[in-house]
Amino acid sequence: SVINRVGVVFNEYRGKDLHIEHTMEKIGHQWVQNRKGPQTSLLHVDIFSNRANKRFFYAEYNKNIVGVFILNRLDAYQGWTINALVCAHGAPKYASEYMILQTLALLKKEQCQYFSFGTLPVSELRTLEGLGKISTFLAPYFFKASKKLFKLNTRKQYWQKFAPTIHPSYML
Repeated sequence: SVINRVGVVFNEYRGKDLHIEHTMEKIGHQWVQNRKGPQTSLLHVDIFSNRANKRFFYAEYNKNIVGVFILNRLDAYQGWTINALVCAHGAPKYASEYMILQTLALLKKEQCQYFSFGTLPVSELRTLEGLGKISTFLAPYFFKASKKLFKLNTRKQYWQKFAPTIHPSYML
């Protein structure tokens, strides 16, 4: 456990404590229920259904679990990527950042060489294969509209600020 100066406690969950698991699941369900407006999150709230190749972290404040952070193993890069990061209603505003920073410190201590916050949208669709003529014609327009509706460029602007290396991804 790591405790910050205002009392948030950071823990990695490695056991089989049903109370902790139930609380973490509850935070995930509440987070999904409290979302409003257009969303692109695909978070499946059954947090512990696929435990293989995952790491689980949580934050406590005043002896209550207030945040959940899940990483997926990336074997191709011998590293990790974020699966989910959710905080309970009423959690300290900095709880999510604290969990990320503590996780990065832990991964650095373990000499992890790769960590990813996830994928980013490209500026435009390039090669489309396997679609009909009408779908191929309409896809760029729907892509552009989705980027505006879901504000996907905002995330890209954040990443550009820190100059990450971007690798192409493909969708089947």
